[in-house]
Amino acid sequence: MTPAEAIARWDAFLGKIGATAAELLSQAEAGCSALLDLNHLDPMPMSNAWTAVGTQLLGLASKIDQTWREKVEPVLDDAARHEERTHERQKGEALAAKIDRDKERLEIRIFGEAAQKILTEAKASLARELRCSQCQAALSISDRCFRSRHVACQYCNTVNTFLPGTKVMAVEYFCCHHLARAKTQALYDAWIEADTKMRRARDEELSLMKAAESALARYTTAYLRARIEIVPEYEKDFDKDLKGKMAFFYEQVSRSPVWRP
Repeated sequence: MTPAEAIARWDAFLGKIGATAAELLSQAEAGCSALLDLNHLDPMPMSNAWTAVGTQLLGLASKIDQTWREKVEPVLDDAARHEERTHERQKGEALAAKIDRDKERLEIRIFGEAAQKILTEAKASLARELRCSQCQAALSISDRCFRSRHVACQYCNTVNTFLPGTKVMAVEYFCCHHLARAKTQALYDAWIEADTKMRRARDEELSLMKAAESALARYTTAYLRARIEIVPEYEKDFDKDLKGKMAFFYEQVSRSPVWRP
């Protein structure tokens, strides 16, 4: 097989992989939404289905790498073809990166929409009249109360135990994260762009590291604040959560001789 034939087959292969990935994501978007409604807003079946989609997409990315190494690179393995070989390899890398980003963007949208549905239902549930177990007077429950707690009756002072239902409890373990991700996607994209520039720099550049640090801090702060808007109890852990979410970045750049906190 000549280099020209190998490149033509490589292009055709990448086209098929891209089309397959797009079809998988299209089916997943419709399927996940249907699963959520079919299961009365229980997000677990939908989450399991999305995990399976992610596994399939990882398989496609693996095929790109395997096909390059086994079918294309050996044909172009000539010093005189170094630039051409690099260009063709980068085609595969770019497609794998695009598939990953398309998956991530769709995940944010699908799960953000699902979380909003669940949050709306949870607040509707909290708005329904709750009554004191002793005197049957109406009890006042905040529409941001998603945890079990004791509620005193303002008429007879009986302490009632408020036990949230399944959808109300889902606000903390599911909705908070996905709604915050959807709200801060632009800042997340800016962080990914800054991080990518930092990683691609041939020489370790302090300015790129600082730019990435700043972008990550902006995104993480906005993300945590968005969670607090939904569950005010998270406010007390804000500083700890911010430090924890930034830790991986500082561990990474601390190995660089040019990094200075």
